[in-house]
Amino acid sequence: LRDRSENRRYAKTRRLLNQGLIDLAEGRFEQAENNLMRLVDTSESPLVHYLSAAHAAQLQGKHDARDSYLKAAHDGNPHAELAIGVTQAELQLAHQQTEQALATLTHLHSVAPKHDYVTMLLARAHHELEDWRALVKLLPDVRRKKLLQPARLQQMEVDGYRGVLDLASHSQQEFEAAWYGIPKDLQVNPELLQFYLDRFIDRGWSGAEAEQTLLRALDNHWDDRLIEVY
Repeated sequence: LRDRSENRRYAKTRRLLNQGLIDLAEGRFEQAENNLMRLVDTSESPLVHYLSAAHAAQLQGKHDARDSYLKAAHDGNPHAELAIGVTQAELQLAHQQTEQALATLTHLHSVAPKHDYVTMLLARAHHELEDWRALVKLLPDVRRKKLLQPARLQQMEVDGYRGVLDLASHSQQEFEAAWYGIPKDLQVNPELLQFYLDRFIDRGWSGAEAEQTLLRALDNHWDDRLIEVY
């Protein structure tokens, strides 16, 4: 009788889990949360309940409940730290809690430095926070592993290296050192090159090398903006 009762309870829990996932997919977030949490204590896979309920709570704007579900997931499944942490970071980024997401992802990256998705999310967090030096350290890995679409990656690279140049623009020596730290194929990017040359003009610096850099870029690819700079 005890075995039969347990089997019935497990079957009911599975039905509630399935229904909760269906509710979540169809946009019935409150109903999804209720179904997912009703018999979580008797579930064979409580981690799925808690992570899905965290998504449902987030989509209702219930961020304290979201964090509570994530904590319960971790307490019950410490071996699933990476899966729980990635879910937490995704939800934090979606809610524009970028500094909290950065803390979560920095920890995950220290635990799993070769995890591609964590690296991509960490680059995104650095980009949103305009932490340019940290971003450009990750970008070669992001590019090598093709973790972003080419257009998105190029824009992130331009933003990152332009930010690094801006941070170094108080000194011509540091500025030129920062420029030569940029990958060669990006040194001919018109937007980035224009920023580099505009800084030379704004600061009143002189340098034949800057002119030669500009001419090499024009030999490689004609650009009207660079002609105006020249």
